[in-house]
Amino acid sequence: MTKVRIDKLLFDKNLVKSRQEAIGLILSGNVFIDSQRIDKPGFKVEVNCNLILKQKDKMWVSRGGYKLDQAIKEFNIDCTDIVAMDIGSSTGGFTDVLIRKGANKVYSVDVGYGQLDWNIRNNTCVKVLEKTNARYLDSDIITDKLDAIVCDVSFISLKKVIKPNIKFLKNNGWIISLIKPQFEIGKNLLGKGGVVKNAEHHQMVVDDIRAFFENEIDISINGIIDSPILGPKGNKEFLIYGKK
Repeated sequence: MTKVRIDKLLFDKNLVKSRQEAIGLILSGNVFIDSQRIDKPGFKVEVNCNLILKQKDKMWVSRGGYKLDQAIKEFNIDCTDIVAMDIGSSTGGFTDVLIRKGANKVYSVDVGYGQLDWNIRNNTCVKVLEKTNARYLDSDIITDKLDAIVCDVSFISLKKVIKPNIKFLKNNGWIISLIKPQFEIGKNLLGKGGVVKNAEHHQMVVDDIRAFFENEIDISINGIIDSPILGPKGNKEFLIYGKK
């Protein structure tokens, strides 16, 4: 019997609108074969299996939440009582994960305005910093020493927003950042539509970011994983984890 990836099967059976929605449902624990929960999008199943969706409620407020959640699980990180900064918070996916995993306070920083989810905006553990450029934060704004920094930025290199904020991170504090090759690589290496498809170019970017962490901001790298969800236009992304 032919087997296919379960995320593809969900899409092929019109149970979801996209493969990315399928991945989100799988990672949030809502997909079952009979009574067995399937939590890996690449898990292969028979096409005529008894596929069950328990619910379609989103676990996190945005797709970004699934990415950070996967990294925290993969690297076995305890977020209990931490004080953190979320750079490029947007809708609040990363902030959502940190708060729900026990963070005591999160500085939610974004240069934009009005994007942050209403529930997150009104959570007393969240310090909302909208219309705020992360490159120019100081101790009058960030009044705590941070246990953690998470980062998900677009249209700018992560280097430009992480480097000026390392001063807020405690010794032994940790960083998780999403690496988006399309915003780190030279324009001459971008494929059609702004998509980086070449695996060698992916590796070149990952190696460059690793070197930046280790050599420029003195962060020891503990691991790098593929993001469980592709970025816009199908761009492959990565998550890097390191400690000061």
